[in-house]
Amino acid sequence: MQGTHARVPHADFSTQLIPEAVWDTDIEDAIVMCSDILPTGLEVGLLDGAIKPGMSIAIVGVGPVGLASLITAGSYQPGELFVIDTNNHRLDTCVELKNTTDGLTTVPLHTIDNSAGTAVEEVMTLTHGHGVDLVVEAIGVPVGWYICQDIVKAGGHIAMLGVHGKSATINLERMWHRNFRFSAGLVHGYTIPSLVHKVLNEEIPAHKLISHKVPMSQISQAYDLFSNAARHKTLKVLLENDLN
Repeated sequence: MQGTHARVPHADFSTQLIPEAVWDTDIEDAIVMCSDILPTGLEVGLLDGAIKPGMSIAIVGVGPVGLASLITAGSYQPGELFVIDTNNHRLDTCVELKNTTDGLTTVPLHTIDNSAGTAVEEVMTLTHGHGVDLVVEAIGVPVGWYICQDIVKAGGHIAMLGVHGKSATINLERMWHRNFRFSAGLVHGYTIPSLVHKVLNEEIPAHKLISHKVPMSQISQAYDLFSNAARHKTLKVLLENDLN
């Protein structure tokens, strides 16, 4: 939401009370992540994907929303994790988050750099040709979809939360017989209260999704951080009100 004023119909039904004890702290900042990327990563990526304990999970694209899927997976005891990107900083961030998230510290994590286009081959080698139970598409470009359909296990699930602006082909001629399931959509919002509780109790390191904090008087800097994310190692940019 970007504007001087905003009208939010029925806002009293969706607001969350934040304890005064955490005002002006990293915890309060982290709760902002509960407004969008945390419930998107959890609901559309994992719950719509029918996550179960012991499943192998691959996240294709580990920008902020892909990272949100990663840190919310800890509550479901995954058996193995694969993260795929071309940005080494974001792959390194996956390792840091995995090592500081309850439920993930002992889970094997494979970081896969797809700069050379070898992600599918690497995943299939690591899984002995079987593929992955749940593949979360969090990149929103055709190559992300093609990776997903090539690494999903027979009987597995592809959960798409990436926002696609271009067409991509579903290769039914080689997918139909694999009994895979596919879900896609926007955030539902029903997990927000539980996510706020987890952040307040520091059960998920949501504050680590915020890479930069920028005063609103310097909003142009925030757009530069967003537009040139790789150069600035940008994840989420938090705007702080310094205007009267």
